[in-house]
This record gives sequence, structure tokens and C-alpha cells, in this order.
Amino acid sequence: MLLKAGVYLRVVGSRVEMGLRPLRRARFETSEVMDIELMEVPELAREWGTRGHARGENGLLFAVGGLRKALVFTLRDGRKFGITVEGTEQLVLDILALESDIANQNS
Repeated sequence: MLLKAGVYLRVVGSRVEMGLRPLRRARFETSEVMDIELMEVPELAREWGTRGHARGENGLLFAVGGLRKALVFTLRDGRKFGITVEGTEQLVLDILALESDIANQNS
């Protein structure tokens, strides 16, 4: 059996899901999101070739392919969840639209 690893990010309804396929994942409601930002992250020591994850005291980072830019979601309880991304220009526009929706929900 061959398993293909990779990262994914989905927003379905009011839920954000991200993970390292097929193993780890994180899920949270958009109403829990306080901030979204694009950050430079250090290169991770890889668990499966060029894919991996890093768990910190207050969150989780999913990384793939040596990418150094991560989209980071900060939740109201202080936890942070990040995922490395490419094609950041369109993704940032999409996320800013989501962030606007989140701000409207929280006001």
C-alpha cells in the first residue's frame, strides 16, 4: 500500500480544516479565528522526506516541499495553526475575504 503525503487547507461552511495527509489534521470554527497572517517560517526537520509537521506549546505547523511561507491562523485561546503555501497572492486575497467575513461575524 502506497500512501501519498501532502498538506491541505479547506474551508467548509464555518469550519477550517488543515492537515498533513493522511496523518495529522487540525479543525476549528471560523468564529474561533482572531487573526490570519502570512509568515516566514524556519525550515523543518522532515519526518517523511520533504513533508512534516511541527508541534509547539500553543499550536501546530504543517509543512511541505521546503516552502518557507506559512498561512497562520491565531485562535482566540492563543493557539496558532499554520500551513506552508505556494501561490500566495491569490490565497492571501481569498483569506482576506474570509478574514473580513470573520470580522463581520465577531462584531
